[in-house]
Amino acid sequence: MFGKNADAKKEDILVLKVDGLENMLKARTEETDARLFREAKPILGEICRAFENIREKAELIEEKECSPEIPKRAAKAIHTSKPDFVHAVLESTREASKKRSAEDLLHYPEKLGEALASLLKAMTGPGRYLPLAYGEELEGIRAESKTIFEKKRELEALLSGNALSEIKKGAAALKGDMASRSALEKERAQALCETQKLSDEEARLAEEYLRIEQGKEYEHYMDKKKKLEEAKAKKEALETYAANLLTPLKRPLRTYRKSAQEKGLKTEGIAESIEALIEDPVKALTSPEKKDLESLLSQMLAVLEEDQTHTKDVDKSKITSRIRIAMGADLGKLRRDLTFCAEEVSELAKEVDESPLPAEKRDLERRMEKNKREIFLRNEEADKIAKKMERIDSEIKDRASKLEDALSRLEKRRIRLDSRPG
Repeated sequence: MFGKNADAKKEDILVLKVDGLENMLKARTEETDARLFREAKPILGEICRAFENIREKAELIEEKECSPEIPKRAAKAIHTSKPDFVHAVLESTREASKKRSAEDLLHYPEKLGEALASLLKAMTGPGRYLPLAYGEELEGIRAESKTIFEKKRELEALLSGNALSEIKKGAAALKGDMASRSALEKERAQALCETQKLSDEEARLAEEYLRIEQGKEYEHYMDKKKKLEEAKAKKEALETYAANLLTPLKRPLRTYRKSAQEKGLKTEGIAESIEALIEDPVKALTSPEKKDLESLLSQMLAVLEEDQTHTKDVDKSKITSRIRIAMGADLGKLRRDLTFCAEEVSELAKEVDESPLPAEKRDLERRMEKNKREIFLRNEEADKIAKKMERIDSEIKDRASKLEDALSRLEKRRIRLDSRPG
């Protein structure tokens, strides 16, 4: 029982494709346009006559000479502005004064509005200088403009009652929204496609980066780098030890050099070595070009013990003590260790610097960072497009609902629109 009643109450619904609305409305549009055009003919006739009168008055102004009674200054302004005014009036009325057809009737009020706006601009522009000479003609143009304005309102009232016209506007707007959404959908798909490509590239770069880090060559490189750091630390420690051992000799060396020079002692062959030791004891220790430090210290000690420099006993004691401490260290071994460490650091640094792996890693890191930024921008772009699609979906839904109601009233049956393509 309930099933039969439900079937009886089923609403008669006609489903229409949005893409097919144009064909459906075409026949009705032709019939409606013809009827509206018949009803609008009297209005159009009066508008046409008003435009003709305006053009005639503009041409009359063009032909009519300015009265000689008008002051010269005013006459000059009138003479200068008259051509611009006449041209503006004729140009503004040229398009709107043409005969209309049923096809362009719907957009004619808009054309009239543009013509009236241009006329007003001409009247308040170059036309403001003309009333003194052409007051009657200008008053006639104002009166005809008022007629056009009133007939424009009558025409708009006639066309506003055309439900089909509003339906056509709504259908065109709906199709436009759907086209915009389709374009946005393609744009978003493109952005997501580019994001996927960038993600694939990101995975490939990460795999390549991992391959370098886990490879034997990189392991060998890191081992060399570690050995280099250890060698540098050992070299630095030896240089610090040597500096602490030899730096206290700087003052004795200066004293020895000064006393030797004052007493006329021979310092041939050792003067450069003394200078080098004073300047940089550690460098002098390892320099193959300078006299052995052991020999120099022995020579200094012998001179001091023989008192050839006549150094004070207190100073002599300090100097000899520092020399004996330095000589007590194994300077030969220290020299060899320093030389070996310097060579080891140089060799390891060369191997580390020549490895292409750090540059390859840096290049990959730079590319990965750039790729990451590109992915972020593409995702951000896709999100923005998605939000635009949400807004336009809401507009489509609202517009389609209103259009369905209007079509249902027109067809006197329930209409449902299918916005799916195809």
